[in-house]
Amino acid sequence: MTDEKIISKIQALLTKAEDKGSTPEESEAFYAKAQALMTKYAIDQELLRQAGKVERDEIVTERVKVKSIYLVQLVHLFDNVARANDCTCFYSKWSGQNTEGTISVVGFKSDVEQVLLIATSLQLFALRECKRASSREGVKGSEGFYFRRSFIESFAFRIGTRLKEERATTVETVKTETGNDLLPALVDKRNAVKAYVDDNFNLGKGRAGGNRRHSYTGASSGRAAADRADIGHKRVGGSRGALNR
Repeated sequence: MTDEKIISKIQALLTKAEDKGSTPEESEAFYAKAQALMTKYAIDQELLRQAGKVERDEIVTERVKVKSIYLVQLVHLFDNVARANDCTCFYSKWSGQNTEGTISVVGFKSDVEQVLLIATSLQLFALRECKRASSREGVKGSEGFYFRRSFIESFAFRIGTRLKEERATTVETVKTETGNDLLPALVDKRNAVKAYVDDNFNLGKGRAGGNRRHSYTGASSGRAAADRADIGHKRVGGSRGALNR
């Protein structure tokens, strides 16, 4: 399929996942299929490139403006999705603003397009679920803020881990079924992106971290939400046996 058809199919899945009428379980199934499609497409493209049938697309930078009191946590969400899909991510705050900034995602064009689609959708999902969780826990005022911030932070790192695990599983499955070991090629892609960033951006000394107050229950709820957002390959193909596990 062409890039346009892949993007269209992923967007259709994410639209269903974002639908307020969808249950959390239904949304999770749609995210699972979207990530699986992204991974499969990346592998198919690499196989075609190795066969000399297509050329690798260009490295691009796409920027997303974000305005939120949970800016840093949402940056972490984008970053973890990007890292799981052979891209890199960094952000810059707008002058004098702690809640507004620009997220830059760098990678090969088709990877970046798909990362932005799923990261933006997961952002909406995380914000919706953290609001529901804080209401369920009965936290309000400043405690509600710390709860939601910790929820999104924990969700971001856990979902990143699970996306990477799914990526590794898919690569291993392809190796077993076809004999093609694509791991070196995917590592080569990541190294190419890193070299591009080093050559074209001055990221200075990196991001400074400070002492911030966190909520243990918020973090636990965020991790649980990421676990519920099952991106495992067992979902694909119509099997729904693991939805309520």
